[in-house]
Amino acid sequence: LNLTSPLPKAFVLVRADDGTPRPACVSLSYARGAGWMDANETVDAVPLPPDLHAWVGEFVERYYRPRPKFKRARK
Repeated sequence: LNLTSPLPKAFVLVRADDGTPRPACVSLSYARGAGWMDANETVDAVPLPPDLHAWVGEFVERYYRPRPKFKRARK
């Protein structure tokens, strides 16, 4: 979803354990970024550089496979 949006972003989780803000983790997933924000973490959304966008796009095309849909059995 992020790769096909008009403004793709990288979501940077920022932690300040010793008082100095530092990046702790980076994700390109909207779901992961939203999860961090829902957990009241500090998250910066920065524009995705074009060369990284191209590289990730190739990776996703090659390896991403959506989960097969299934129905859960009712007990």
